[in-house]
Amino acid sequence: QTAQVSALDAGLFLPPMGASSSSCAVASKCANCAQCAAPNCDCALRVPNNPKTRLKVCCCSRLLDAPIDLALQRTDPSYLGISLNWVRCPSDAGAVVSMLITGLADMALMYTEDAVACVAHGNPLRIVGTYLASSRSWGLHVPRGSTCNNVADLRGLPLGIAEDRGACLALSVMADGMEGDDMLLACPKKYFTSLRRVADAMLKGSMRAAFWEKRAAKHLVASGDWECLAEVDTPWPGAVFVASTEALYAKAGAVKKFIEFARGACEDFLSAYEDDAMRYLAAWHGLNMEEALEFMGAIRWTCESRVSLDAILGPLECLKRLGFVAGSRRYDPMRFVARQFSLDAVRGMSIWSETQPDDEDLSATLPDELAPTVTVPAQLLPNLSATLPD
Repeated sequence: QTAQVSALDAGLFLPPMGASSSSCAVASKCANCAQCAAPNCDCALRVPNNPKTRLKVCCCSRLLDAPIDLALQRTDPSYLGISLNWVRCPSDAGAVVSMLITGLADMALMYTEDAVACVAHGNPLRIVGTYLASSRSWGLHVPRGSTCNNVADLRGLPLGIAEDRGACLALSVMADGMEGDDMLLACPKKYFTSLRRVADAMLKGSMRAAFWEKRAAKHLVASGDWECLAEVDTPWPGAVFVASTEALYAKAGAVKKFIEFARGACEDFLSAYEDDAMRYLAAWHGLNMEEALEFMGAIRWTCESRVSLDAILGPLECLKRLGFVAGSRRYDPMRFVARQFSLDAVRGMSIWSETQPDDEDLSATLPDELAPTVTVPAQLLPNLSATLPD
């Protein structure tokens, strides 16, 4: 004990034999252990009085994330009241889902069809809001000088398609609009991971057409290398906010704060047409003024903590029809969204729904009348007819 006190006087700390370095053995002899600066002592760590919740958010759509990315560059996110980590991820829905499941990320911005498919596969994720109200636009392109003048001329010809779940669903939507003709779905297909590779394949003649997102292929159409025969918009919002169930349990407040921050960032982005937004799009995405103005005028950011039932039922129906999820399985749309964000806790139905859904699973979960606050199984209720006198 004398040796320890003398060591303390000298500014050193020597733990006794068998003592763990995770607790301070001289805490009782010092009014403030942190002032001792004892090495390897947790008590000496300077922890802020009000630590902030850490929220790790993944982004992978690049250009669509521009408002949030610019806001984080212009402002200090400390005023949010949370410790925000903005993580750039590859454009791979599987990688983003893996990060959410393993706890490497708490929240992500995902395309709607990818989010619905991941939740349908049983992953512990929930959709917590709508990020992009505008739909994704796809086009069926042919090379310059092609003999195919309309969609019917492509019957039986090889078709290059983006290796994207959204491309497959959009092609199915286009086929639905062709009055029952499934010739597009019957065409031999080859999936490509990049626009450059499918452009090379079309130049060599191995692919006679390409089904690609219009925004990405715009420069090829503008240069005259490609011609767009037909186009289609997916009939649901383009992107949503997704969070892990663990994050919703432990960090629901931080998730809501981020959605509010994203809404403000998008509003500021659209109000800065000639200033920071233009310079940002030019420096980081190579867009000239005309392209930047067209992009900002075509995209509608909403950033709301609510989800339309159409955003769930639309992609889910296409996913079942194409075999991305089990077609024989019954899915309850209410299990795709976070109830504390976008559902009425009493009826169990979405607060925001433009049309009354006609779905077998949904109808089974919606009561005809309001349920009582506390319910008791019927077998536990007393037999009132037997106990009460006539």
